[in-house]
Amino acid sequence: MGNKNRNPWLAIVALALGAFSISLAEFLPVGLLYEISRSFDVSEGTAGITVTSTSILAALAGPILTLAIGRLDRRVVVLGLSLLLIVSNAFSMITTHFFVLVIARIILGISVGGFWAVAMTAQAQLVPQEKIAKATSVVLGGFGIGTVISVPLASFMAAHFDLRIVFTVGCMLAIAVFIIQFILLPRIPMDQGVRGKDFLELMKTRKVITVFFIAILTVGGQFAAYTYITPFFQNVTGIGPDLLSAVLLVYGLVSFISNFAAGFIAGRSLKGLLVGTVVIFLISLLGISLFEDNVVISIVAFIIWAIAWGMAPLGLQLLVYSTAGNAIEAMSPIYVGIYQLSVSLGALIGGLVVDMTNVTGAMWLGTFSFALVLILLTITTTVNNNRSLVSRTE
Repeated sequence: MGNKNRNPWLAIVALALGAFSISLAEFLPVGLLYEISRSFDVSEGTAGITVTSTSILAALAGPILTLAIGRLDRRVVVLGLSLLLIVSNAFSMITTHFFVLVIARIILGISVGGFWAVAMTAQAQLVPQEKIAKATSVVLGGFGIGTVISVPLASFMAAHFDLRIVFTVGCMLAIAVFIIQFILLPRIPMDQGVRGKDFLELMKTRKVITVFFIAILTVGGQFAAYTYITPFFQNVTGIGPDLLSAVLLVYGLVSFISNFAAGFIAGRSLKGLLVGTVVIFLISLLGISLFEDNVVISIVAFIIWAIAWGMAPLGLQLLVYSTAGNAIEAMSPIYVGIYQLSVSLGALIGGLVVDMTNVTGAMWLGTFSFALVLILLTITTTVNNNRSLVSRTE
């Protein structure tokens, strides 16, 4: 273990707060697309660039920064990335030009990708070996809470306040988190960094490539549809802003809770978890796509969708763990890059479909993506039911 800290769990909480503030900032625009479109006079598909630009840079920043920082003190790296988060929120808060907003989101992407590239290895240096899994769950818990409240919070605030107030709240939170991290994080030296050949060796493995395809289709399918769920409910289903905020909040809460159910299922069958998750995705998205103008069916299908999305990240993470073996430190930043790239590709392609057809087209695109995942999971032998991989991560 690296530098010992009298109160290592305070440092872990500081990292979890970083995960919370970064995930909140990353996904706020999903609940703001309509307001961004109206405020900056761009189409809703174009407004989706505020999601894709962040994810593209995050996908690139993860592996690149992992190589660039080498053995640099992870405390310095985390604080630097938190400063970038503050800068991004500040630009988003003050700008009146869409181009500048996109630049701010690009800066955020560097912070997001860099944070996830170093956070998992950094927290492992702060606690004893037997506590690493618990520390990881705390950090990922911060991310989970951020994703749960980001969209409903943005939707609620945009309905009652100016758009820039939302970014102001994000900026204030980022400043508070930086101060907490500055106080609580100790030095986190690393014995060695990841080498380029470590990445290359992984990318030559067929099982690794299969896992990445599953991740791309799953995450891409999610964000091809979910990025445009706010304009879908507003323009197609006709839900008012207050009801929409409540529905989005329920979605987030159900997703958060279903994550725990995913752990229970994974302990018995990882492939069962993954296949079951994809089937739930298909049922919910088909319901929304086929009954788009029915308020009750659309809301019920959306909540069912929340169950699937709550289980998907854990299932994918366990799949990565089971495939990487001893190469997890090298595979993690690649997976971060793949994950973020999938967010951007899903939102981008979904935006193109929205502009070419309508918002419901994004829901059908997500349905098609999950149909491909189900086929891939059915025919692949990559996924096994090894319970030991679950126990290593709990």
